[in-house]
Amino acid sequence: MFHSPEEALAVAFTITELPIEPKNATQLIVEALRERYGLQMRRVPTGLTPHDWHAQAVMVLEFTKRTLIKRPDLWNAIVAEYSPRVDGALAIQAVTGMLLPGLGSEERLLADLLVMRQFRGRPSLETIAVHFSVSRRTVGRRERYWKEQVGPLRQRALQMLVAPMVEAGLVDTTSG
Repeated sequence: MFHSPEEALAVAFTITELPIEPKNATQLIVEALRERYGLQMRRVPTGLTPHDWHAQAVMVLEFTKRTLIKRPDLWNAIVAEYSPRVDGALAIQAVTGMLLPGLGSEERLLADLLVMRQFRGRPSLETIAVHFSVSRRTVGRRERYWKEQVGPLRQRALQMLVAPMVEAGLVDTTSG
């Protein structure tokens, strides 16, 4: 059982990214979560096999998808934040296109990078400014716009997941 939807999603997306191997998959998952999200996981024996971990992860992702089926914008926000694969990049583009349609190619690329930064914290503003040959101040102004757009979208997605995940027994918000 997880302590929050964020923890459940971070674990699920990380586990589905890793191959099922007979060696200690739990340690690989813990290391991947620490590297990607800075999460500090409790080290307790779970009794789960690598196959069990993968099955649980797929169930969490499918449950999330079904819960957000009527809100593809919120599903895209979840995938954009947690998936490091191609589907995560496509979700970032979908969020950008939904929030500000009709951008030209260079503007679209800049917007995608700023949206990605809202979900993942990178690339740095300096890197973006150098790549697009614009001032850091200009990039900062545009980032503020995206922060105002993406933050509430992300929060709505996570808020919509709390009650269903608690009811389904995936999340326990009462424990420490």
